Amino acid sequence: MADGGEDSGEGDANWRHVLGLLGTDNDSVRFAGLLLVTKCVSPDDHAKREQVFAAIGGVEFLLRLLLPLRVGRVHPQPVLEEEEVERQVQLAGLGLSVVSNLCLCQAVAQAEGMARVAEVALGVMR
Repeated sequence: MADGGEDSGEGDANWRHVLGLLGTDNDSVRFAGLLLVTKCVSPDDHAKREQVFAAIGGVEFLLRLLLPLRVGRVHPQPVLEEEEVERQVQLAGLGLSVVSNLCLCQAVAQAEGMARVAEVALGVMR
C-alpha cells in the first residue's frame, strides 16, 4: 500500500470515497475499493488499516473472501468450469493479500475472530 501523494484536502476526499466503497453491501464495489486502498495507505499507516478493517465489516468479509479456501477443505466441491476455478483462485489470492496487509496493524491482527481468519489462510499452505 503506497502513499497517494495528493494534497491533504483532495487526499481526505479520496479516502472518504474509498471508505464509502468499502462500506457498501455490493462485494464487487468493495473489491474496487480494496484495489484503491493500495493508492491511499502508506506502509506505516496503521490507523487507515483499522479504518479499512472496520469499513469492510471486519472478520466476516475476510472469511467470505477466503471462502473458496474453506469450502474445498470442508466439503468436496463439484467439478467446476475452468473460468469459475480461476475466479475462486483470484478471490482467494485477493483475500490472502488483504489479510496479510491488514495484519501489519497489530490492532487488526488481534481483533476478535482474526484467529479464525489466520487459521483459514494458513490452511492454504498445508
